[in-house]
Amino acid sequence: MKKLTYTLFSALFLLLGSCNKDESLVTPSDKVVTTDITSPSSTEIITPETPLPFMTRQDLKIKNAAAPGSNLRVATWTEFGPYTVTTATTKIATNTKIQIMNSPNYANTIYICDVYSSTATFTTPSGTLMNFKGATKLGYSNYTNQTPGVVINQTGNTYSITSYSIVPRYNMIGQSTTQRPIPEDLTGTTFSYTYLQDI
Repeated sequence: MKKLTYTLFSALFLLLGSCNKDESLVTPSDKVVTTDITSPSSTEIITPETPLPFMTRQDLKIKNAAAPGSNLRVATWTEFGPYTVTTATTKIATNTKIQIMNSPNYANTIYICDVYSSTATFTTPSGTLMNFKGATKLGYSNYTNQTPGVVINQTGNTYSITSYSIVPRYNMIGQSTTQRPIPEDLTGTTFSYTYLQDI
């Protein structure tokens, strides 16, 4: 009976062990991964090194769909704009521990911070493609590691562009800081864009 019980438990552990997902195949990354360009929504990161104007991969796929040599009519894209949209700045986190790095106003250490997002959402006409042209103020695309840039979320012809700023309030021993926003105060930031339409 002991041998049968031992054999059954051994088989059970062997079966459960073979069904576990191999975690060693997953590579962690601190970069935001763009969703598949065939999906109805996508996320793109724009850094100061990104050439402007910038078009999302989803829009680029549509723009390049009628390639030369195909039996489809080649699209004639006409640019409209530029247009500007003003952001709404809101506090999204308070009393958050953040390691401040490479700021001229703060030492490289952990602070208790408030986090603000500066977001603008707009919709272009149906069947158009958006070209992001730039921002009047540049915040962070990722506030935890202070990566400069903006994040563009696209769902169909609706775009949401976001940048983040941080306001360190206290150091880790409770001393108040100058509470100067980093990289800067994003209140009143405007994003500019054009859109392309097949005419």
